Amino acid sequence: MRARSVFRYSFYPLLVGGSLAIYFYFARRSSIATLSTLSAIIALVSIATIHVCEKWMPYRRSWNISAGDRATNLLLTNVVLPMGFKAVEIGLSLAIASLLSEVVREKLHGLWPAHWGLTAQLALALLLCEFFFYWIHRWGHTSPQLWKFHSIHHAVKRVYWNNSGRFHPVDMILNLTFYLAPLVLLGVPPIIVGAFATVNAVTGLLEHANVDYKAGPFNFIFNTAELHRWHHSTDPEVSSKNFGKALCIWDLVFKSWYLPKDKEVGEVGVTTELIPEDLLGQIVHPFKKIS
Repeated sequence: MRARSVFRYSFYPLLVGGSLAIYFYFARRSSIATLSTLSAIIALVSIATIHVCEKWMPYRRSWNISAGDRATNLLLTNVVLPMGFKAVEIGLSLAIASLLSEVVREKLHGLWPAHWGLTAQLALALLLCEFFFYWIHRWGHTSPQLWKFHSIHHAVKRVYWNNSGRFHPVDMILNLTFYLAPLVLLGVPPIIVGAFATVNAVTGLLEHANVDYKAGPFNFIFNTAELHRWHHSTDPEVSSKNFGKALCIWDLVFKSWYLPKDKEVGEVGVTTELIPEDLLGQIVHPFKKIS
């Protein structure tokens, strides 16, 4: 029992902190070309760790049972989302290079505090990007047109690591464009972009992890599973909370942070419509609702 208690409270900070420590240790000794590979390796190790812990100490055992969604989730989370992240990053860079003059780009890049320490630069990058993500995500819940696409993510019947990347391509591209724009506009150094990607991969997996961990004070910094499970509630008032991606700072600022005491999340998913589990069905579904 003591071992389980220690695990429950140390799991989150060790995985997030350990992943960042490993990234920075090797990133300082690596070339720019290998930073993406380093982030990907850390993400894969995190996946393996979370997968084992979901079996050993699940938050809800029923969420470990397949709902006919494994193949689609595997593809979206492990292939489509990582490729989308890199594609949007490159696409934004090309778009900004063609739309802005070199002088303007240099002035924007000059605003970035490259003389700060790596941790401080990463914190600033997260705060800036999370602000834009917070509002595009919140808009996805209030705009009927955007909800048609975002509902694909909310239609999951269980919350576990392998559906953390279940997004409609339109929703994914829109969110990532707003999210990554500050990094590209300000010319954030590649080592910080790699750290940013690492934090997003690990915290993104952990916010969906079906692991019975307690984040404690980290619930006031990061968007943990304890917060994000409520965001998947079938109750629209409850699911319209906790909009952050990696962080929950802006939820606290704009009063959408939600973590009730001594309560567990009930049913998750979307009850107002039937959304397909297969990939093609999910891609086509939002367009069927557009009149």
